[in-house]
Amino acid sequence: MRPAVAAFAVLIALAQGVRCDWPMFGADPQRTGWAMRETLLNRENVGTLELKWKIRLENAAKELTSLTAPIVVDQVKVIQGIKEYVVVAGSSDTIFAIDSDTGKLAWKKSFTVNAEPVRSPNGLCPFALNATPAASSAGRPKTVYTISSDGRLHALSMVDGEDRFPPVPFVPAFSKNWSINISGGVLYTATGQRCNSTPSGVWSMDLNSPEHAIRSFQSGPAGIWGRAGVDSFVWAAD
Repeated sequence: MRPAVAAFAVLIALAQGVRCDWPMFGADPQRTGWAMRETLLNRENVGTLELKWKIRLENAAKELTSLTAPIVVDQVKVIQGIKEYVVVAGSSDTIFAIDSDTGKLAWKKSFTVNAEPVRSPNGLCPFALNATPAASSAGRPKTVYTISSDGRLHALSMVDGEDRFPPVPFVPAFSKNWSINISGGVLYTATGQRCNSTPSGVWSMDLNSPEHAIRSFQSGPAGIWGRAGVDSFVWAAD
C-alpha cells in the first residue's frame, strides 16, 4: 500500500515569521475555528496565500482513514531555538511533528499495538488511529496527546516526542474516537459508530490528578458522528 502524502499551506509571503497556536481541532475547546491572534490576513491580502512546502508522511491508510487534521503548536523550545511545529497523526499509529519553517520532519513516534479487534475492519470502522491530537501548554515542555488504535492515551513531549508519562488505557481498544479536546486540564473524546462493539459515549481524563481519573457515559441509542468530537458547550450542558 502506498504511503499517504500530506501537503499543508503554512505561511504567506507578507506574514512570514508570524506565529500562532492551533492546538486542537477547531482551534479551541469551543471548536470556533477562530485564530484570535491572527491580525495580518484581510480581504485585500488573502489572495497572496501560497503553498510553501509539502511533505510525504510514511503512513499506511486503513480503509477510508489516513491522516488526521493538522494542529499547530508554537513556542516549542528546542536546542536550535524556538520552533513552531505542525502535528498530524496517521491511521497506522504514528504521529509526526513537522517544522513549519522548513517543512522538514522534526520527529515522529510510532506506537506498538498488541490488542486485536473482535470484528473485521470496514469503511466506518477502520480500527485505526482516528482522533485528531490536541496539545497543551500546561507544564514544560509542551505536551501533545493522542489516542492509539488500542485505546491508550499517549502524552508526548513536543520537543522530541518522548513520553511525558507511560501510555494509559483510556477508551476501549479499536473504538472509533473523535478529535481530542482539552479544557480546564481535563481531556475529552467521544466514541461513535459502535466500532469493535463499543457504544457511543463521551470519555474524560483529569490531567490535573496524579491518578488521571477517567469518567465516561453512554449517549444512548443515538450515534456520535461529528469529527470535531466533544466541545466545551456540549459538556457543560450535561
